[in-house]
Amino acid sequence: MQTGFTEELLFRGLLAGSLSRRLSLTWATLVQALIFLLPHLAILLVAPELWGMLPVVFLVMLLLGWVRIKSGSILGSWLMHASGNVTMALVVAARTVAS
Repeated sequence: MQTGFTEELLFRGLLAGSLSRRLSLTWATLVQALIFLLPHLAILLVAPELWGMLPVVFLVMLLLGWVRIKSGSILGSWLMHASGNVTMALVVAARTVAS
């Protein structure tokens, strides 16, 4: 939940909020999602087989950016982000136990 909050505060709170005051909803959402995706490209250096996750990450960031801009708050995008992180952690843990 901590990572989700920090990322939401920075990327959706500060970045998307600032962009939404200067750009249309579409462009602000697109730009914040692209900027968020850049540091996540480093995953490919460690695990290139995860490249298929990047389009999913991008689409989720479009949704979270839209939620943040339309609501004027990071609360919704933070809860969605945290829920996704917790779900992924549970899936990985369940797969580890099942192995």
